[in-house]
Amino acid sequence: EAEGIEGWVEWFDGATNSTYYYNTVTGATQWEYPEEGLAPLPSLSSSPQIAEAEGIEEKDEMEEGKERVGETILDGQGQLHAKGREKALITALSKGFRKVELEWMSNQRFGREGSCAIVGLLHGPSIESLQVYIANLGDSRGVLCRGGSAVPLSEDHKPDRPDEVERIKGVGGAVVKVAQTWRVFDPSLRREDRPTMLAVSRAFGDRDLKKPKRIVSAVPEVTVVPVSPADLFIVFACDGIWDVLNNQQVVDLVNGHWGEPEQAALAVKEKALTLGSGDDLTVMVIMFAWQDRIARRVLSNWRARHVQDFVELDQGKRHRGPENYLEFSDVDATDSATEV
Repeated sequence: EAEGIEGWVEWFDGATNSTYYYNTVTGATQWEYPEEGLAPLPSLSSSPQIAEAEGIEEKDEMEEGKERVGETILDGQGQLHAKGREKALITALSKGFRKVELEWMSNQRFGREGSCAIVGLLHGPSIESLQVYIANLGDSRGVLCRGGSAVPLSEDHKPDRPDEVERIKGVGGAVVKVAQTWRVFDPSLRREDRPTMLAVSRAFGDRDLKKPKRIVSAVPEVTVVPVSPADLFIVFACDGIWDVLNNQQVVDLVNGHWGEPEQAALAVKEKALTLGSGDDLTVMVIMFAWQDRIARRVLSNWRARHVQDFVELDQGKRHRGPENYLEFSDVDATDSATEV
């Protein structure tokens, strides 16, 4: 069992570039140095616990893509202790995605297929300075559990996202709603000649929407989120999960399996299956093992306040917790996209 932190700890607030203090027992925060003094922080010797559950067999090109992104990050590790560490990591992630895209587009055995991707990197010399770097391409998604609640780490690249609509139209593409799903396509082609109408606006491959116009982008969005003392785990999952479960529902399911990442991943996959998901169902759960003692206390208190939500989730009813902010129901179709 990982050793936890008891009492006040010092943490860094990236938004204000200031130090604050967090009580791991009560959950209180304050700017003033606590009279009781500080509890010692555990070291990073307690590695994260990682488990993955898959609903499909992973394709060769997906496995190769993982290797290429990882190789590029390792190639740039010599810069990670320099003053521009954050910039170096963001550059390494972006270059990794670029390398995968170039190899994909130059290899004819991949044909006209494409793939989404999400990559997470935890980096920092100590627990109080840890940051999670997320590079996202498409509609796989990353979610962080903070004190029992879901915090989104990425934003889906859906064709109806306002900034994506603007980018797509700027390169000569168009967005249309077909059978309740927003799709991107090339309007310069006759309807019968359109080989692809894609449900994501960014992806590897999908060459039909990249030549001659780069309507679908392979440039990832990279975000950096400081890890707080209330953060317990991260979940990465593909769209088959998010089609039927929102961010908070997924975090709720994992909350019930603290210390068992494999069981947590399987619980999310099985719940998506029972709710009728017909798409890929890959889930990865990364638990912060050094938070063990805090997690058990925080999650126990959180469950006591949300017992009815767990009953409704188990019965397959709509969750009463926070809505998934990535559902763009407020998009104005007349201004940004066309519905048919």
